[in-house]
Amino acid sequence: IEPDHPTVLPTLAGLSRSTGREPEAQSALKAGRVSGASPHVLLMRGDLELAQGRPEKALEFYRRARRLNSLLPDAWTAMAKAKHALGKDSTAVRYLNRALELDPNAADARALLDRIADDRGDGPRPSRLPD
Repeated sequence: IEPDHPTVLPTLAGLSRSTGREPEAQSALKAGRVSGASPHVLLMRGDLELAQGRPEKALEFYRRARRLNSLLPDAWTAMAKAKHALGKDSTAVRYLNRALELDPNAADARALLDRIADDRGDGPRPSRLPD
């Protein structure tokens, strides 16, 4: 494996994160190149920005991931998380509905949609979108 290969640092970041070593994961993600990065790498970079309280920057990474693969439910869900953090819940709900159109079983999208509904006082949502 070449150290400059675009998947090395994101893979290292994923391993570090899975073993509870978040500072190392963040360092690896920051050191990695994003030009030519896969949607999943861009989503990870966005997650890092969101975790550090920078939802606008996270949204940039999430949008880049969506442009690379608009059929990836995780990209739509990630953009919704950033919009929710920015207080833009109506846009977040639109993005979450798109994620659920792509994957009706997307648990993260469903959970955020339920949380937004609870915050609004809308009550529980159906467990699946109607057919």
